[in-house]
Amino acid sequence: MYCKKCGRLIVGSETICTECLNRNSNTEKKIGENSVSLSLSPNVYTEYGVKWECPECGRLHANDINQCNCGYIRNSSGTKNSQFFHKTALVTNRSLWKMFLLGIITLGIYPTIAQCKMTHKLNIVAYPHDGKITLSPAEAALLFMITLYIYYFVYMRQYTKRLQNELHVRGISYQIGPLHFWMLGVLDGVTLISPLIFAHKMIKAQNLLNDSYNKE
Repeated sequence: MYCKKCGRLIVGSETICTECLNRNSNTEKKIGENSVSLSLSPNVYTEYGVKWECPECGRLHANDINQCNCGYIRNSSGTKNSQFFHKTALVTNRSLWKMFLLGIITLGIYPTIAQCKMTHKLNIVAYPHDGKITLSPAEAALLFMITLYIYYFVYMRQYTKRLQNELHVRGISYQIGPLHFWMLGVLDGVTLISPLIFAHKMIKAQNLLNDSYNKE
C-alpha cells in the first residue's frame, strides 16, 4: 500500500505515513500510472464511514480519526482545537553544481537519487491541490526501457506541466513548463549547455515550491 498524499510505500501495519504524517487505510491504493487522480467520490467517503469535515482544509475523516493531516485536532465534543503538530521542512537549497559534481564522483548515481527525492517532494507539495501522484524516475525506468525511451518524453512533459501548474496555484512567478523541456532539454540538447540550464530551472522551481510549502 502507498500513502495517498505523498506516494511513500507504507510498510506492514502502519496507518500513518512517517514522511508526511498522512493517515492511510487498507482501502487507499496507489495507481501504477504517472500523475493519476486518487480523489474519492462522496459515495465512497460514505461507504468508508467518513463522518466529519476538517474546518481548516476541508478533508473528510472517519469518526475514529481525531487529527487531520493538516494539523487540526478535533476534541471529544467535535469542536475546534487549534493545536498543530510540527511539520517537517522540505529542502530548499538544492543546486545544479552540487548535483553535477557529485554526479561525476558517483558515476551518475547521485543525480538519479536527487531527482527521485525531488519527485517525492513534488508529490507532497502538489497532491493536496491536484490529487495526483508522479512516479519517480526509478519507478518509471522500466517503462522508459520497454518503450525505447518514448515514455520518457511523455513523463517529462507531464512532470514539467505539474511543476508549472503548482507554481501557478501558489502564485510563484517563475517560468518552467513543457516548452522549456522541448526547447532546452530536447531540441538544444546537443549543445550540452541547454540541458544544464533546464536542470537548473527544475531544481530552482522545486526549491521555490518547497519554500512555499514550508511557510504554510
